Amino acid sequence: MASRRGLRRNVHPAAIARALLGLLRSRSGIATVEFGLMAPVFVVMGMGVVDVGNALVHKFDLDSMARIGAEYARANSTDADGVKAVVLAAAKRDNSDLSVETTVFCECAYQTVDSCDTTCPDSDTLRKYVKVSVGEFYNPLFLPNPDHPDTANYTFFQSITHLTADVTLRIE
Repeated sequence: MASRRGLRRNVHPAAIARALLGLLRSRSGIATVEFGLMAPVFVVMGMGVVDVGNALVHKFDLDSMARIGAEYARANSTDADGVKAVVLAAAKRDNSDLSVETTVFCECAYQTVDSCDTTCPDSDTLRKYVKVSVGEFYNPLFLPNPDHPDTANYTFFQSITHLTADVTLRIE
């Protein structure tokens, strides 16, 4: 039978305290612990940057579609369906949720008038404009989907996820 003499030691409390202080002072592995603590923060920040970048790409696409629609409306201001068809054709992705509105209005001396058939006072020139507005809901990575039934009452999320682009051109 083997001797148990080597297995039993008298451990002094001061020796335990010294060992714990030695572990606290040790720098081995500190970079791994710091990385482990900061990695989730960096991942969330990176995903946020990707999400904002994606929203900006969607916004720039809407701006481009609104400009294309306004250029068509310059020659065909009464053809709202044609403007919508041109805008939808210019979409680079699924266009099922795009909203397109075309408005024709007139101004006299920078004041909007009720009808484009009126004459301006003080022999001012009547200016005719067309405004094309394009909008869509953007579904971000982190915020609730505004079309989902559970988040339908969150108007704050709906307001910050609805992207719009407006272009106004003078046509006469």
